[in-house]
Amino acid sequence: MMVEVSRRRWLPASKTFAPAGGLLRLRQVFAVAPIVAIVLALGATAVLADGPEVDPAGTVLGAAEDLAGISIGGGQGFAVLDADGAFDAVATAKVFEDAKTKEPFAYNLAGYVNQNRLAINFMWVLISIAIVVTVAA
Repeated sequence: MMVEVSRRRWLPASKTFAPAGGLLRLRQVFAVAPIVAIVLALGATAVLADGPEVDPAGTVLGAAEDLAGISIGGGQGFAVLDADGAFDAVATAKVFEDAKTKEPFAYNLAGYVNQNRLAINFMWVLISIAIVVTVAA
């Protein structure tokens, strides 16, 4: 009967170290535990998160009110500042409510302009990603 010998001459090949029983189970648990922890953490945050209201039409993002702090030429835009020079949210909201009732066309046009601004910025991001991927390839 011939016994195959491993690299170590004193240990037959059939007796090489292979974890069994509790040690094998422990290695399997330690290998799977980080994956299970990540999945549970991501699942818990997704379930427990109070995300924004769903807007299937996409009309809330890029509303005219988002343009309050944006100006051309360094002005203050539509934002109303109080006596201290701080942003006054209540007065700014009143300006947009007045514009919505008195000038609905201008208010809606401002909303479309803001949505186009966001879309153009997003397209530049996609174009720059495509350039980087093309150059890297």
